[in-house]
Amino acid sequence: KAGANETNPANASVDKDGMFKPYSTEYYRFRFEYIKDKGGRQRLIEEHRRIYDAIVKGDVDVATEEISAHIKNQEVSIINLIRTEK
Repeated sequence: KAGANETNPANASVDKDGMFKPYSTEYYRFRFEYIKDKGGRQRLIEEHRRIYDAIVKGDVDVATEEISAHIKNQEVSIINLIRTEK
């Protein structure tokens, strides 16, 4: 469990990548958990391919939709991971 200083945004600082330090460890842990799952890894590749293709085509609307879907999928995956840990 995170300590009080790690969960209080007032105590946060930003690392070189622009991530809040108290949250960056958890962020990378969730990314790792998502990627290590073969199904998640394949889904991630497909999502990035769709985003890339839309950007290359210059289709801002499709790129925006694909990015939004990707972020939502990440959110759902993290929530499910947290629920399974409880």
